[in-house]
Amino acid sequence: MSRTLKQWEAYLVGAMPRIQLLSELGLNYEDMLEIANLIKGENATRSSLRQTTTYLVGNFPCTFVAFLAAFASRDMLPIVSVFVT
Repeated sequence: MSRTLKQWEAYLVGAMPRIQLLSELGLNYEDMLEIANLIKGENATRSSLRQTTTYLVGNFPCTFVAFLAAFASRDMLPIVSVFVT
């Protein structure tokens, strides 16, 4: 199911109080790719990665941290191309 960043944030905000470790969120590879593509879309509308990061932290903190945790826990060679245009 395709979600927006706002929908991901609503879902993850509800899930965060019930977990102790971010890995308990159960984001799968497809979820991570979906969020990565949403982040890539946001980055395309801003002049720098710093602006995108500030925007994500300010508006979608649970989604951003969950994505970073999922990203860090996987072999990321295949996904690196998502961020390179």
